[in-house]
Amino acid sequence: AAYFIIHWLVLQFRSLTGATEGLSVPAPDLFGLSLADKTRYFYLVMGLAILATIVAKNILRTRAGRAFLAIRDNDLAAEVMGVNLFFYKLQAFFIGCVFAGIAGGLSVQYYSYCNVVSVLRLRMDARDVDHRGHGERLGRHIWRHS
Repeated sequence: AAYFIIHWLVLQFRSLTGATEGLSVPAPDLFGLSLADKTRYFYLVMGLAILATIVAKNILRTRAGRAFLAIRDNDLAAEVMGVNLFFYKLQAFFIGCVFAGIAGGLSVQYYSYCNVVSVLRLRMDARDVDHRGHGERLGRHIWRHS
């Protein structure tokens, strides 16, 4: 339902969003250094990817990270040990949204264009998730061949 509501809102606010025509985005400029050259932009994205990987690995070392691992392994056992499932699942969802938002922003800057179709087609496909909720490629093959 949220997909259709957001799609409708984007189409209604044509002056702000560009509706179906979309918006052209100027080349990024970082501290006076133009990133219109794809090689420079590659190094920016590579640096951010390395930083995101370090942040994600360090999150796992925190109390929240240990809770994430406990919930992933067995959510009932984690709840019995005192882990607040709702809070940590909400926190994991938020962290995932932050990473996805950064990736989406980088994608828009790379293509120098953004429209409602390119943004809203980035949705989760149930075939990419196996029966336990892990986003493994094996789940896709099991789903497709069952």
